[in-house]
Amino acid sequence: MGADPAQDGKIWLAENSVINHIREGRIVATKPRIPDHIEDEVTLWEDQDGNLWEAGGENGLVIHQPDGEHQICTIEEGLSNNAILSIGQDREGNVWLGSDGGGVARVRPRSVIAHSNRRELRQPSINSVAQIDRGKLLVGTHGGGLMILEDGKFGTPFQTEGNLGLSELSWVQAIEIAGDGSIWIGSY
Repeated sequence: MGADPAQDGKIWLAENSVINHIREGRIVATKPRIPDHIEDEVTLWEDQDGNLWEAGGENGLVIHQPDGEHQICTIEEGLSNNAILSIGQDREGNVWLGSDGGGVARVRPRSVIAHSNRRELRQPSINSVAQIDRGKLLVGTHGGGLMILEDGKFGTPFQTEGNLGLSELSWVQAIEIAGDGSIWIGSY
C-alpha cells in the first residue's frame, strides 16, 4: 500500500490497517491507521521531527506524531483536494503536498495554503515537488509538464530539445535535487 525510508535508517511500510516500522526484515514497531484511511492507497513520508505523514488517495492527510497523537487534514482544513500524490519539505520547513487534481498546497502548523490556479496550472494533478531556491519550487505534473511555483504563481512549463524531451505535456513523476545542486527528473 505504501513505503518510505525512515529517518533512523529503517523503513515505514503501510498495510491495510497498520503502518509497520521495519528493520532488517523484522517489524520493530506498529502504528494503527485511522479508520477512514484503512485500505486507502497511501504515500508515506517522515519529516525531520519524526512525524509520519500518511497521505491518502481519497481521504486527505494524517500526521502521526511521535507521542502517539495524530492530526487529520482534509478539504475541511484547507486542502483543495483530499487525494494526495506527493509530499516534500523545503529548507524553511514548509511541507508541500501535491494533489490529484487540486494543485499544490503548503502546510504549516495551523495553516494550509492551496495553489491551484487553473489558468496558470495546466494540469492540477501534482506528482512531485522540490525546492530549487528560497521561495521557488519545481512542480512535476501528471501530463502538464514541469513548472516553477514562485511567490504563489506558476510559470510556463519547461520545454527542452534532445534526449530529455520535456514539454508542456510531460508526465513528471519524480524530482530530486542532488547535494551538488544538479536536478534529476523522472518523466515520460
